[in-house]
Amino acid sequence: MRKEVKIFKTTEPEDDEEQDEDDDALESNKPVDEEFEVKEILHERIEKGELLYYVFWEGYRIEESTWEPAENLAGCDEVL
Repeated sequence: MRKEVKIFKTTEPEDDEEQDEDDDALESNKPVDEEFEVKEILHERIEKGELLYYVFWEGYRIEESTWEPAENLAGCDEVL
């Protein structure tokens, strides 16, 4: 089930590809106060005692999926 949620997307990309100017906030690890739609939760893991979800975002390529803590996914309990 898809659910639009308000998150703070702060995870930096895992690869070294050049970023567009639109990605400046991600590069500097500053919070982006925008709403993104979760297409699918692909995987989950525990890192340093924190549960993280690998999120495939609606309207983005699979390569742009990010690891997000549960608190960044407020309001999308249906997909967790």
